[in-house]
Amino acid sequence: MNSKTILLTSLLIILTNDVYCNQDIFSPAAPKKLYSTPMFKVIPIYPRVALREGIMGYTVVMFTITDNGTVKDPYVIKRFCSHESPEDPFADPCSLFDSASLGAAIKLKYKPKIVDGKAISVEGALYKFSYTLDKSKTTKKPIKYKKARALQSSTAKKMAKVYEALEAEDEKGEPAPDMDIVLSILNELKNDMANLKSYDRSVMWNAWAFVYFQDGDYPNAMNAYAKLINEPEVTIGLRVQALLSLAQLNLLQEEYEESIKLILQWMSEVEKITAQSYSLLGQAYYQIGDFKKALSSMETAVTIAEEEGYKPRENWYVIMTGSIVEMKTEIRKSLPDLVRLADIYETLAYLYPKKRYSDNVKYLNQKIKALEDSGKQDLKEKVATGGRTFKDLCLSWGFSESGNYFNNCMEIMSNEYFQKN
Repeated sequence: MNSKTILLTSLLIILTNDVYCNQDIFSPAAPKKLYSTPMFKVIPIYPRVALREGIMGYTVVMFTITDNGTVKDPYVIKRFCSHESPEDPFADPCSLFDSASLGAAIKLKYKPKIVDGKAISVEGALYKFSYTLDKSKTTKKPIKYKKARALQSSTAKKMAKVYEALEAEDEKGEPAPDMDIVLSILNELKNDMANLKSYDRSVMWNAWAFVYFQDGDYPNAMNAYAKLINEPEVTIGLRVQALLSLAQLNLLQEEYEESIKLILQWMSEVEKITAQSYSLLGQAYYQIGDFKKALSSMETAVTIAEEEGYKPRENWYVIMTGSIVEMKTEIRKSLPDLVRLADIYETLAYLYPKKRYSDNVKYLNQKIKALEDSGKQDLKEKVATGGRTFKDLCLSWGFSESGNYFNNCMEIMSNEYFQKN
């Protein structure tokens, strides 16, 4: 079968499955586009797994355009997958379309760029491949993750050796994992990914995430968890565990928006939401300045912890106090917020006895009393004067608040309306 027949056959398969692969040219980072549309476009073959699972997405490929207009050294610099659309803002990173995109990119043909009458090569050209399914003609349902699956026999034997090596101990009974064996087996599995089932890959990525995390390599740990989550046959247990772990790592890496997205996704998939997850959500909201949601999340975390019979963590209360303060720049004048703060600090002083918490309780109670007394005085004054405070009246008569006569006015008004009564 010649190349033309292969191309036509691939195109026929794509069209009969209601699949359309659109390509948009990307220009390099320059004021003007170096190239317009290629001389001819290549339609990439839609990956079977993506087609079966109803997955769409896009890739951006970078490459060099040679002096004869062919493509050299293509590699994927951006990749996303989604069940909704290629441009889904909540799409997840994935490598599902990498191979098809690279295969198509190498076949692109451009008109050579001419400089001073000579054709030249241009590096850093970009091209976007979008993979779209016609959802109106497909009955694809959302993935339903199973609670349990079985590994392929060969994978199960290899993973058993990985776990055994990770749990190895020295002569004194101290942990002494044999990382040479662990890495050797995991690399062997990764190199043979094309022959592994989806569930097998998810188990492998979980092990890689653990290894990277233990080594302090958080970016690669996050990447491994992301790949695990994208496997269509991952079990519910592995998936939700990876979602929460990835959320925690994003929080650690100060990727707060992504952390919030992952925690909310985790909450939508688990049977029971924990106090710890709400505390993570509260921390992330606090970091992006959404103090109202931070406070609400922390209050929920405290409530769940109390219902389950264990002591809420100290920093949960600290974030609650910080959120209240950040929401009210004039908090010293807000009686309800001062009372709320005092209650939280009283709880902190009881559960985590520290002088600064006790001092804050005393200070806040003094402010509360002062505000209450001031409120009572204002009420008395307004009743006595028909709705205006003594301060309002003295100011209306032209006395400056910074002058001596102002205090005299206030004293006279007080004597006039209260001492005689």
